[in-house]
Amino acid sequence: TVRLISDIRESTAVMEEKFALVEEQFRTLEMFKYPMDDATLELAGNKGDAGVRKRWKDLVAEANEVDYDLGKVKMKFRKETMQQVEKLTEDTHTLLAEFREKGPDSADIQMGDVPLDEGLNRMSEFKGKLEDLTKVKDEQTNAQLLFGLDLTPYPDMAIVENSLKSLNLIYTTYEDFTKSTQEWSGTLFFKDLNVDKLNDGMDELTDKLKKLPKASKEFGVYKKVEEQFAKFRSTIPLLTQLKSDALRDRHWSKLMELTGKSFNLDHNTFTLGKLFEMDLG
Repeated sequence: TVRLISDIRESTAVMEEKFALVEEQFRTLEMFKYPMDDATLELAGNKGDAGVRKRWKDLVAEANEVDYDLGKVKMKFRKETMQQVEKLTEDTHTLLAEFREKGPDSADIQMGDVPLDEGLNRMSEFKGKLEDLTKVKDEQTNAQLLFGLDLTPYPDMAIVENSLKSLNLIYTTYEDFTKSTQEWSGTLFFKDLNVDKLNDGMDELTDKLKKLPKASKEFGVYKKVEEQFAKFRSTIPLLTQLKSDALRDRHWSKLMELTGKSFNLDHNTFTLGKLFEMDLG
């Protein structure tokens, strides 16, 4: 009911323009003696009291009367809306604090205490939290407009939203990297390894990372992804050396000893993924 009353009031100016246009059109038709039945003339407002302008005025009057009667109810809902807005403001403060402490760009990820894959999980988590609060914000904004209250800004929510947009570009690039390494992992090391393909793939990913907007590069996790790319690229020359026929079994044994990894060097089963597990960077 309150929404309907608000819509009626907001539509008054537009309706007056439409009535004036329709009435002018009917005056022109009457001037040229265009035949019209009484029902049409009455609806146009040119005959009797049943015209659309009269009906609209009656509707506006009724809306004002109902609005007056709803005065106490509106006061109650205004108070509830203000309380809900206050709670939402507190929730946005909490969101920003959590985002800074345990978000996708928090100190534990920047320092390497938590892997970048966990950052991807946190991206999903905070996108969900932001989406939930945005729905509440939209509802409260509509309520404030409805009850004539000043709209409340939510700067903490805006910070999280803008940060997630910038971080999403970084993590999307990192996700492309993980998908590529998963694809390369299935390559038979001794039979099918194509070093040029690895180099070309890393060139493309590195170029994509470098072309990200300045806002994205200001986040600490950008540096972490950059380091991850550089670390992987540094292993590519080593892969070439490991594939050399000059490398003896004792060299592989020493490598397994140093990395704490053990595997079968069968040319038909030994994949690049086994070397990735060694973390040779």
